[in-house]
Amino acid sequence: MMDYLGYINAEGGPLLLMDSVLVPYWKGIEESDYNRACAIFDNNPEIQGAEIDIGPGRGVLWEMQGAGTADVFKHSESHICVTRIWPHDPKDSRAPQLIAEQPLRRDHHIGDLLVESGVLVILWAPENGSGIKLLPDAAVSRPTGDMAIDTAGLIVRVPRSSFSCFHDTVEVPAGVGRRLHLVSGCSRP
Repeated sequence: MMDYLGYINAEGGPLLLMDSVLVPYWKGIEESDYNRACAIFDNNPEIQGAEIDIGPGRGVLWEMQGAGTADVFKHSESHICVTRIWPHDPKDSRAPQLIAEQPLRRDHHIGDLLVESGVLVILWAPENGSGIKLLPDAAVSRPTGDMAIDTAGLIVRVPRSSFSCFHDTVEVPAGVGRRLHLVSGCSRP
């Protein structure tokens, strides 16, 4: 059974996924980090995501295609799915889950993400991580501190592992969705 973990709101621009130990190194729009992130997509308009250097490590960027909400689901201990949907009926509250539970349709690898701490942070990329406080003991929580949007981040406990990150799109009767899959180890869903 798939578990709903929460959501991230964004006003446009990519989401950034990283190990919690890298959060203080990400300065977002306050310095050049967000510009570096945007340049990756500007220079490669066909990509859906990519790895990016953050301090002593790397994160993964994923383009959610404009302002909106991304929902996060846990398929299993080794598979997290981030979805951005356009429901056919805006009142259909089941649409995010119906889209998330579809099998990975395309094997479009966008990068690898090492989460050695066991705490994954998903953040709207313009946010400045240096002012964010993490609550790593909870299974799922929100970062607190100085954020432009209170719901622009999510903290998720995951196995200490390397995750392969895949992008795909799906359409079901409930709507259309873009998805980012994080799959631990070398196996694919």
